[in-house]
Amino acid sequence: MIPLLLFALAATAPGAGDASPSLSACQIPDNARAVLDLHDLPPAIRTDLNTRLPNLAPRDAAFQRSDVVREPGLPTRRFIGAVSAPGSWIILYEHGVIDHIHAVKYAAYPTRSAQDATYSLVPHGNLTGPLCAILQASLSNVSAADPGHL
Repeated sequence: MIPLLLFALAATAPGAGDASPSLSACQIPDNARAVLDLHDLPPAIRTDLNTRLPNLAPRDAAFQRSDVVREPGLPTRRFIGAVSAPGSWIILYEHGVIDHIHAVKYAAYPTRSAQDATYSLVPHGNLTGPLCAILQASLSNVSAADPGHL
């Protein structure tokens, strides 16, 4: 029993250097594109994410994989990727519980210049679940039954 418990603790160790979930298995429409680096998001969205999700770890970086804080100072959330679709951005991230994935959606408002575009959080609720399922729900404008906390 003790070896099994030690294995379980080691498997959930935060800084284990494991890769973020992959978007490659998900169907991304032809008119959309995947983004895997936080720095490739529009500046307005990055600024808003920094407010809503402070200390969001970059893709593949170490973070607290479980709700038990084992390495103080590591972020509790980690960026998985984003999908830019016509008129919107969907941001996907993990939250410090194993296999707990969330989606945040922003709507784009047209401006004179793409660089000056403004974005607003879409109140679709806190979608959680399997990565591809919540991505498809976000792309299809599905709302969560239980509104989220963002």
